[in-house]
Amino acid sequence: MKLKFIGGVALLTALVSLTACPGKAKTDTLDAITKDLEGSDQLSLSFEKAMPEAGLSKTSYGRESYLTYADPQDLICGEPFRIRYKSGIPVWRIPKMIVPTCPTMIPFEKINLFKGVLAALDKNQFGALKEVKLQNGAALLGSEAFYRPYSALRTDAFDDSALANIDGAKFLLLRSPNDMFTGATRDFYGTANLTGMLGEKKINWKDIFVPTLKGCFDPEILKLIKDRLIRINPELYKGLDVRPLGQDAAFSVLR
Repeated sequence: MKLKFIGGVALLTALVSLTACPGKAKTDTLDAITKDLEGSDQLSLSFEKAMPEAGLSKTSYGRESYLTYADPQDLICGEPFRIRYKSGIPVWRIPKMIVPTCPTMIPFEKINLFKGVLAALDKNQFGALKEVKLQNGAALLGSEAFYRPYSALRTDAFDDSALANIDGAKFLLLRSPNDMFTGATRDFYGTANLTGMLGEKKINWKDIFVPTLKGCFDPEILKLIKDRLIRINPELYKGLDVRPLGQDAAFSVLR
């Protein structure tokens, strides 16, 4: 299990990296327990590589992209972040990441089933997984090493430069592994909780969550952030663009 970033989806490379077992390919273990969850918005598993000999024939099960939120108290965030992100810490996945990432999201009521299957695949890695409930009713599964960095979340130079004096409730920036925001140490910025908004506006998260996404929500705030980023590093950020999502002028994306 390899830590990559602090916070959210980019904390890990693949949650599961199984050692191949010699012998004949087995029936896909996860297919057997996920087939009744086809189309569920609470299932998303990502693996670094398929290991058919161990009963893992695919690298992905369920949704390839999602956004939901976890209670900062459940993630044991320090008090400043617990207050700042009281509406929820974003937990997300962008499809087709260059570096395979998690977290693993499963329906909350199936925690014990998935824990047992993963532990059977590799007890050393998955014998002591801990669950955290998410706002969409699903659960996030991870090890102690996965959750530990949340307690160390702090503001950083990116907060103090590109985002200084901007209302965090007006935007959400999501930093994928290949995004080199100057001074950034986290993979999420902004406190906007978009869960309700996406439903009210009938916005499909798949239309937003392309690999080039940098941020979303208030167009004026995104334009201000874009201008600041260009001033900080013109060469790095010159290609950024703010555009409305479909016909909704009040909801834009920064790419």
